[in-house]
Amino acid sequence: MVLMKGFVVKLPRWDRIYFVVFLATIFAVAAYAVVLFVPMIQFSSGSRKTLLAGGNTFAVALSLLPVLVAGFNLLVVPRRSAPGMSAKISLGFSTVLMYLIVLAGIWSIGLFFAPAAILMSAAAVGALLPRRKRTVIAKSA
Repeated sequence: MVLMKGFVVKLPRWDRIYFVVFLATIFAVAAYAVVLFVPMIQFSSGSRKTLLAGGNTFAVALSLLPVLVAGFNLLVVPRRSAPGMSAKISLGFSTVLMYLIVLAGIWSIGLFFAPAAILMSAAAVGALLPRRKRTVIAKSA
């Protein structure tokens, strides 16, 4: 529980790796929304259009790829327990793929997805760290 000026906020009981992957997915969705709805295409006449109004469906589909990569890891990483070998492999490949997407589109839209790539690499490194066994001596209220 987190106390904030009289408000009690209950956080879900997720594993730390799942929580970081969830945040990476949120950042990827936010970056996708910025790419779609913020006017970034500028014409020589000075007018600006969004990616959706420009009618470039290939760019819209290509910018959806980081959201799909991050969302796939939400399905693979277990929510309440430590990730297994398949989740660790998926996180590793997804991290490399996210950085390749960021580097390939660095001059246009790739930089928007950099926070999601950083969080994905934090989840991959965190999944590789060994965990100690917890011993519960007494139950707390």
